[in-house]
Amino acid sequence: MNTKLRILHLEDNPNDAELIQSILEADGISVDTQVVAKAEDFIAALNKGDIDVIISDFTLPTFDGPVALKISKSTRPDVPFIFVSGTIGEERAIEALKNGATDYVLKSHLQRLPSIIHRALQEKEERLERKKTEESLREREQQLSSIYDTVADVIFQLEVEKDRRYRFISVNKSFLKTTGLDNDQVIGKRVDELIPEPLLSLVLQKYGQAIQEKRVVRWEETSEYPTGTLTGEVS
Repeated sequence: MNTKLRILHLEDNPNDAELIQSILEADGISVDTQVVAKAEDFIAALNKGDIDVIISDFTLPTFDGPVALKISKSTRPDVPFIFVSGTIGEERAIEALKNGATDYVLKSHLQRLPSIIHRALQEKEERLERKKTEESLREREQQLSSIYDTVADVIFQLEVEKDRRYRFISVNKSFLKTTGLDNDQVIGKRVDELIPEPLLSLVLQKYGQAIQEKRVVRWEETSEYPTGTLTGEVS
């Protein structure tokens, strides 16, 4: 890694802390480690600065890992939390993972720690990227929704079903204002429930043509609505 990895290490044994740091550095991971052993110091470190990874022993004289995990998940939920313990036990390890721990390593197998940290950071980056993409999509949807409901043109969306059936799944405000219909009269209804013959045959033929040819199809239609007889171009 080109930059130092900022690690918050909850550990009461200085020798174990030094050993873990040396193992990481031997693997090429440059680290800036803050070692704490008390709850107040751990909480202060969480609130003070940027942290890339949290490493924690499972049991300490005045504090314990599960409580630290709970605190970290409430304040720094995106930071990977890895237990490093001499005796954690399978049952407690599973419980820790259920509660949000990223992984755990036995102190007798510390050689696994560098690869676990690499994987945890990669998964964190992927989560943040997905979150960023989802936020971007939500913003895009909000923009489109705003345009959808402010344009003067009548716009509606149809779900394509089998047997040449089409169902209204959304309409914009101009649709409701122009036709005089309300949402309950349109949303969820099939096209053949709202459009009578002989116009229905034309509409179904044009919809089918657009789908089959995968292009925009335009036609003129005259329809009867509560607001009166409307004639316009449909795309």
